[in-house]
Amino acid sequence: MRSLSQPAVMKRAAVAALFTMAACYPRLALWQERPQAPGFLAALLGLVSFVMWAFVLAWIPEHGRTTLLPRRFDSHLWALATVAGLAGGGLLWSVFDPNLRPLLPQDYPVTRTAWVAATLFHVAFVQLFLTFAPLAFFVRLFGDRLVAAALTVLFGLFLLLVQVNAAEVELSGWLVGGMIGFRILFGAVGMYLLLRGGLLPVWWSALLIQSRLLIGLDGAG
Repeated sequence: MRSLSQPAVMKRAAVAALFTMAACYPRLALWQERPQAPGFLAALLGLVSFVMWAFVLAWIPEHGRTTLLPRRFDSHLWALATVAGLAGGGLLWSVFDPNLRPLLPQDYPVTRTAWVAATLFHVAFVQLFLTFAPLAFFVRLFGDRLVAAALTVLFGLFLLLVQVNAAEVELSGWLVGGMIGFRILFGAVGMYLLLRGGLLPVWWSALLIQSRLLIGLDGAG
């Protein structure tokens, strides 16, 4: 806990939380179910992000033995991130999206403005919540990078199953099985990218996966 309370960690976490809150605000402002509360939701999200970024900044470099923002450009790692992002986006677009879009239309943007808002939210907060913060927590708890990475993937799988169980529509068994396989495979790739190359390759791969949703969108609106 001593590393978590360092002033430098707190300052960097506060700055990161502000950027996260700013990136997520457009998505909150477009949330039709809560049209009157984007300011409150943004403040709440900023507070949660501050805590999670503190975990990430304090524990991943120390216990995960990696650098969050390496100064050296690793072309092989970035090539892997690019291939993973394109392959993941292509797989979702061709196999899963045609089946999920009619069932869960609210999860798919219909304009470029909505895509930008959703993508900023996904890259800024979802990756923090699903990947960075859980890895920081587990690596601090167990002190082993491989164990922490495996538990982070399982955490993402658990959240997927919670989503499936809470869905208002019934998903076919093959679709759920495919989503489970996709989450495990690309969760493991994300862990590898994070532990070897820090935050940027993970963000880049996630951005490429989200870019599939630009296909066929209307203009801003």
